[in-house]
Amino acid sequence: MPDLDAWLRTAWQSGNLLFAKRLSLNDTGATRSHQAGFYISKSLAFQLCPELDTQESDNPRHEWQAYIAQTGESREVSLIYYNSARTGSSAARGRNECRITGWGGTRWGNLFGPDSTGAIMMCAFNVANHQVSVWVGSTEAENRLLDETVGGLGPREEFSLLISTTSLLETPPKSALVYGAPKEWFAVMPSGIQIAEFVSKFVQANEGESIDDVLMRRVEEEYALFRALEGAIYQPVAQHGFENIDSFLASARSMLNSRMSRAGRSLELAMRQALVEAGVAHTWQPDLSEPTTPDFIFPSAEQYLRSIDGSGITHLASKRTLRDRWRGVLREARKVPVKHLLTLDTNLTVPQAAEIAEAEVILVVPKSLTSKIPPVPGLKEKCISVADFIAQVR
Repeated sequence: MPDLDAWLRTAWQSGNLLFAKRLSLNDTGATRSHQAGFYISKSLAFQLCPELDTQESDNPRHEWQAYIAQTGESREVSLIYYNSARTGSSAARGRNECRITGWGGTRWGNLFGPDSTGAIMMCAFNVANHQVSVWVGSTEAENRLLDETVGGLGPREEFSLLISTTSLLETPPKSALVYGAPKEWFAVMPSGIQIAEFVSKFVQANEGESIDDVLMRRVEEEYALFRALEGAIYQPVAQHGFENIDSFLASARSMLNSRMSRAGRSLELAMRQALVEAGVAHTWQPDLSEPTTPDFIFPSAEQYLRSIDGSGITHLASKRTLRDRWRGVLREARKVPVKHLLTLDTNLTVPQAAEIAEAEVILVVPKSLTSKIPPVPGLKEKCISVADFIAQVR
């Protein structure tokens, strides 16, 4: 059987461009849309194939030889820029996106089919030879290792890194908040709590804006600010280059470890700020003298400990991804029969969604994302917005 650790060692080779993402419902064909193949950002596609960035031809493409690590099979795939929004006569209805197509759907089992929705796909592009080696996480352990390798991936995030002694970072997202950040943050990365509190001061609700939308904006701004600070800290190192690939890898690992520690807390900390601002009584990271620690208990850990059957107590967990992790909430706050789970992840297969619907779990999802929840009987009825949850516990 192929070994993921061994494959990762070959992937992290000088000259490779690494790319990773969590496969969406659209990527795997679970939405049954006409689109095929995996979406990648235009900036990354044009880095791989600069000649694609053109309006001179319709839907330019470039062929790559793909090697699927788990199966040992290979096939030719196409990196396509669908540019009809720039070149077509009806541009308003056209497309302006890049996809890698030609994987054959479920031809290689479930690696590229709907059952892989939410899994991490990692690609090692050899740009010089136009070859790409691919691994798709097929178990919880594989997805956990891939997630740690790339520093944490949310449901709509991409990771890319060119392994070179002359570079280290992709272009970070723009953040206006970086101009107001404390000077010391540009030398030493602040804690997640510091960033969350800073963002909450500057990202306030607009007139008529819901708690749900404010939380979404804060999560996005927190990510952009983190990446901007990351660039300020690591870019000077990269500009001087690296003596060898080992020194590059050491800096990359330090950067990715910092990303991983941030990734698991971003949504949780944004919710904590929302609860504090709403004046909701709660205990964050409570010690319940149980094997697992929940993110939040309402109204307090003391009342939970005094309770015999959990009456009047509410539990809330925060998970940035659901695929392999949602079941963990069932072991938290044992006295509370019904669990609440806050997430931004709507990439669920029908079987996964049905399993959640049958469990004693209520999803707390920002209102703008509820339309993306799979239409599984009983699931949407068990979803509530962030505003509704706060009203309930307040």
